[in-house]
Amino acid sequence: MGVSASTDPTISSMSPSTPLSEDEWIQILKEESEHAPKPAYEQSTIWMGGIFVFVLAMIWPPLILVGTYILSVFLPYAFRTNDSGESRRKLMHQCEKTDTLSASRCELPNDVYMENGYWTNSRGSLLYYTILTPKVAGNTTDATSNNKKIKAILCHCHGFGDTPTFTKRRELATLAQKGIAVLMVDGEGHGRSDGPVALLSDWNAYANDLHSFFSEMTTKKFPGIKLFLFGESMGGAAAYTIIKAHPDVYSGVNLLAPMCKIGEGMQPSEWVERVGRLIAGPTGTTTTIGYLPIAPVPGNLRMLTYRLARKRALTARSPAQFARRPRLATGRELLNATKSISDSLKDFSAPFLVQHGKADCVTDPKLSQALYDECCSKDKTIRLYDDMWHGLTSGESDEDVAKVYQDSIQWILERAS
Repeated sequence: MGVSASTDPTISSMSPSTPLSEDEWIQILKEESEHAPKPAYEQSTIWMGGIFVFVLAMIWPPLILVGTYILSVFLPYAFRTNDSGESRRKLMHQCEKTDTLSASRCELPNDVYMENGYWTNSRGSLLYYTILTPKVAGNTTDATSNNKKIKAILCHCHGFGDTPTFTKRRELATLAQKGIAVLMVDGEGHGRSDGPVALLSDWNAYANDLHSFFSEMTTKKFPGIKLFLFGESMGGAAAYTIIKAHPDVYSGVNLLAPMCKIGEGMQPSEWVERVGRLIAGPTGTTTTIGYLPIAPVPGNLRMLTYRLARKRALTARSPAQFARRPRLATGRELLNATKSISDSLKDFSAPFLVQHGKADCVTDPKLSQALYDECCSKDKTIRLYDDMWHGLTSGESDEDVAKVYQDSIQWILERAS
């Protein structure tokens, strides 16, 4: 039965099979502007820019040249060709075809099967994923048929600006060889997934994306097999958030250099944080300034993450890299997440293994020790590694990386049976 346009303004929500009158179609046309794509820049923004330039010219014309110089330096830094998900997908596809050094680091052992694809989150964004499983002799087409050899499922949460679906999956293949299937997904704004690169506007939405993906995929492909979260750096904070919200879904969590708290040398001063929060806007939003990579983070994250120069150089070849300061909105969300985690350490009851390098200057190993000391979990293990930096699985020697993974494998398999 039709509804009059004069009594129900939500004409566009009606069933397409409902007959509409001419007046109702006219009402729909009036709603057209609500569905049109929004402009990238509002007229008010352009007017503000013009007024600013006019004021500079009135004060002292050479100020325009000074402003032009500042923009010539800042704009190439703030806006890059890999900012959108579509551009990153094209760049990574090209890299895998032409960069033989990176391609050699992506090759998998013959006894590991890899499945790639895209999953759609609740906001309609495409997230790229990879699943690694031990290969059954004669099977190369279906990860599910390999289930007889799978002892546990590892749900991988990557770090800030990282992508596990590039060179890192070669190291993660070690777990698949031991009977641990690995599910990894590029979070929104990372790797081949949709979203402006390294932009997080809502921490809880980001963590919920990961949980929803893991839950859906494991229910479909690996029913009845125990799940373990595995989080590196920012991914450690995500894994912590997920298992706190869904303790009955996962059998434990492996935290590597988790972002329980940002290192003291990386933390902005209190007044800088207040100003940053004010101009970045509230959680769930991204203002024009909040989008910019201007979070006040001292030091170079890449230089502080990868201890070995050759590992640092290899990571720098990824077209999905984010070699800039964090975006202001992202910084707001990371601070919110670490505050929530550090305030709840004593209530953490999930089984966990935490691994941390004692020389880590990005995330604080003291907080990993505090998590171990203060939490109420009855199944907890800590491994601290002398002289190792933040990038436990990507910035250390192959021997040290193998040791970190071996500790993880042993801990997971002991609890998978």
